[in-house]
Amino acid sequence: MLLLLLCYSSAFCAENSTNAIPKKYVAAVIKCEQRLKLTPDDLALRKTLAGRYIKIAQSLKSDPYEAIKFLHKADLLDPDNPSVSKNLDYMIEKMGKDPRSFSDRAEIARLARKKADFDSAISEYSQALLLKPSGPIHELLGDIYRVRDENDKAIEQYIKAQSFGNSKGLEVKLGQAYQAKKDMVSAVAAYAKATAMKSDDPLEQEALVAGWEEALKQVLHPESIKSLESSVQPLLDFSELSNRIKAAWVPPKRADFKTAKLTAKFFAGGGIADLKIVTSSEDSTFDRSALRAMERLKKTGHGLVLPASLGDGSICSIEFQHIIGGPKIVLVSF
Repeated sequence: MLLLLLCYSSAFCAENSTNAIPKKYVAAVIKCEQRLKLTPDDLALRKTLAGRYIKIAQSLKSDPYEAIKFLHKADLLDPDNPSVSKNLDYMIEKMGKDPRSFSDRAEIARLARKKADFDSAISEYSQALLLKPSGPIHELLGDIYRVRDENDKAIEQYIKAQSFGNSKGLEVKLGQAYQAKKDMVSAVAAYAKATAMKSDDPLEQEALVAGWEEALKQVLHPESIKSLESSVQPLLDFSELSNRIKAAWVPPKRADFKTAKLTAKFFAGGGIADLKIVTSSEDSTFDRSALRAMERLKKTGHGLVLPASLGDGSICSIEFQHIIGGPKIVLVSF
């Protein structure tokens, strides 16, 4: 932004020109931007900087394509400012487009995204969503936030997109966003859903499974990515062990109201033995999915780090339940 302002300062140096950006705006904006980096949640400062951007946009009114860049920055800082929307509508009309048209706002966003002007793309996609709900637009917003490494916002947009209809691609993107923010349990769960969806591309499926298994290793063995100099291994509580088993489980379709109970012996050194089904769900596909989850834990890395409440060679029952609301794991030690 600083470079952009300096460019305008030199390009439009004539103070009395319609397109000139007064030097006082440039200096004031640079000062506000520097302060905002130190206190990004300062509401008063955000409003002040948004006002400066509006002034700059108004000084560029003969060039609406450039003016809206500053209005979009103002919109992200102070979205409830009526002056922003009023000036945006004016500039968009000067571009020959309709500010009340979903397709026009989405097209402006697409062009901005193509130029890597992500502030403008976010602002215009958000305005398009106010005109008409759209799963694909939520997904595009999620993609932009991922590029900006704003993974919490990306996840929020992908989840909103899913409400319009889920897809393999959405689950993969969601998994990647979770993985980027080090939430490996959620990443594995998203990858697991994606692997359960049909793919006509065997290479895509293979790549997905590889990414899923890599995330799963980090879920099961976070100590493996710590410094080798550290000899301290984390102790997990019982609920976390349940979550790790759940992360490795890919329930079949139409699995609701089914439960399979298994028993297994867990070892402190990281091992699982004597795995068997003691109570069938009466659905062989469901039973096999539970067994595969436990086998997956055995094959991934060197096994599980057990919580302190489990002694070496402890025998546990593991209930794989699928009720309304999703899968659930119940662990009981004997």
